[in-house]
Amino acid sequence: MRWDEQKRDLGQRIVRIRKRKGWKQTELARRLEVTRERLGRWERGVRAPSLEDLAALSEVLAVPMEELGLGQAGEPLPPVQLQELVHHLKAMARLLRPWMERMK
Repeated sequence: MRWDEQKRDLGQRIVRIRKRKGWKQTELARRLEVTRERLGRWERGVRAPSLEDLAALSEVLAVPMEELGLGQAGEPLPPVQLQELVHHLKAMARLLRPWMERMK
């Protein structure tokens, strides 16, 4: 699965969970303290939320990050998707490393 497809799938999961709670986009954006436009870009798969934003989504929507980020909790990933996920997580770790070192 390509990165664009992963962003789109994540966006669809956000929409599905938001609607299950009966919230409009503006309500979820308010609870997350982000703009509706920013949330809309996540939901359409134009942008992916940061790890911090994923954590906030998980908390506000009351769903485990695994379910939010990967689909159903415990759903096994095919090897190709798992390799892509590892690649993206390593890239995020490289980007976060300088920031984390400043936090020490």
